Amino acid sequence: MRLAGKQKLGYFPLPLAEAERIRRFLQFPLSGYAALDPCIGDGGAFTVIAGNPLAIRYGIELDAYRVEQAREVGHHVIHGDALDVHCPVESLSLLYLNPPYDFECGQSQNRRLEEIFFEHCYRWLKPAGVLVLVVPGDRLAVCGRLLAFHFKDKMLTGWAHRRVRSTSRSCCSVPGVPAGNAISCLMPISSRRKT
Repeated sequence: MRLAGKQKLGYFPLPLAEAERIRRFLQFPLSGYAALDPCIGDGGAFTVIAGNPLAIRYGIELDAYRVEQAREVGHHVIHGDALDVHCPVESLSLLYLNPPYDFECGQSQNRRLEEIFFEHCYRWLKPAGVLVLVVPGDRLAVCGRLLAFHFKDKMLTGWAHRRVRSTSRSCCSVPGVPAGNAISCLMPISSRRKT
């Protein structure tokens, strides 16, 4: 990750237009449900995605200023590291995960943070719970094993508004997306299998 990204603690919020696109794919239950964003930031995208009034929305955030912003829009937020938080297994109906896009800094493996966050959090989803995972398209493979084994009914979509150079290696193309609107991020929207 670049220095500017590290200064923001890896904070790259999902554009609200994309959050609105994701929300259109979701159907909410008629009764209350629990939803979590373990990297909530200011809570903007999560408010759009899980804005149903029946939702009990939880979040986790490292940055104290962003914690206050997320609390102001009606989320229950823990100020801390999501990797230090433990949630009861199979307790959430919706998990929105937009983790930092970087490598861990450790003495050994130094795996991708996308994989580490996903591995830590996916068990919190109920069977048939919905995962919204936002990762760069070229990093989706690091989560592939868990996605394939634990989730069914996957749907991939890319950012429609993001314009990137067509020579960029980190982009994928999707039939029906005009040239110049390449995919920079894939978002599987999946329901968890009962295992």
